[in-house]
Amino acid sequence: MAAVVSACHLRQVAYNTLDAQQRCRAFLNSATAFERCAMESESPEELYDQYAAAAGCYAQAQDHQKAARFFELAQKFAVAALHCLSNGLLDRAVIIIRKYSTRVDQETIERIQKVARFKYLQEKRLE
Repeated sequence: MAAVVSACHLRQVAYNTLDAQQRCRAFLNSATAFERCAMESESPEELYDQYAAAAGCYAQAQDHQKAARFFELAQKFAVAALHCLSNGLLDRAVIIIRKYSTRVDQETIERIQKVARFKYLQEKRLE
């Protein structure tokens, strides 16, 4: 429990940090703290919550690959896919909606498919 409180405190410090580089480092520190909390979690719900918190911190730190990975670990597949779509990771978004198609809402799937079709047609990279 103390580790979770500490991780939350680190996240709050990160939100309150004004300097961009220091803010990024602070979010990375809090993400790492939430990862450690996940390793110590006692239930699946707690595990998913810690992974989601880490993902949010990685997103704030602009580490979009890790953010997507931890959203997936938190079983927030639509959030992971949309995060990828919004941050230049279209191929990863497509992989996520294919892999977890039964666990992602249809609106998200269609949105990503539409963007992917357009981009792949532009690049002459049809699948």
